[in-house]
Amino acid sequence: MAAADVFTDAGIKIFDARAAGVPDRVDIDAMSRDPASCDLVFSVDVTTELGGVIVGPADLIRWNAADGFSLFVATGLPGNLDGLHLISADRFLFSLDRDATLGGLLLRDDDIVEAIATDSGTDYAIALAPRALDASFQSANVDALWALPAPPVGDFRWTATEQSVLEDGELVVVQIERIGGSA
Repeated sequence: MAAADVFTDAGIKIFDARAAGVPDRVDIDAMSRDPASCDLVFSVDVTTELGGVIVGPADLIRWNAADGFSLFVATGLPGNLDGLHLISADRFLFSLDRDATLGGLLLRDDDIVEAIATDSGTDYAIALAPRALDASFQSANVDALWALPAPPVGDFRWTATEQSVLEDGELVVVQIERIGGSA
């Protein structure tokens, strides 16, 4: 077992770092799964070469057994990614290994930050700031993240395609129904 290996909660190795070509001096800092492909997406603790691509501590790297390594996204974040949870291809939660400033936000190493890719760049928002919730909170490094996805909202539609009421009518009852979703 190497420090960069990845196991399931049942103890099954799903990523053998050395066999995949991760150098001995490189550890995985943050890891998640791409919800669309189930590929592993992770960051490393030092700049290194993986699969012919130079990657650094703020980069997200994709790996799957068939294609090997590729750059998922160069985040440009000011520090090592310590915790990571991919929500979608353009949205993820992360924590950093140290306090930093990003887009005018002061980020603490225990803050959970949401990144949302837009056409004009990436927007950042603090999703959870433990110190803001409780002033007595003692700083702690967040090294792992996992979030439950929100349940699908579903769609709504009118149950009747047409409704009519007289102009002097006092009341009309319309009905809608939810299709799919539970939130």
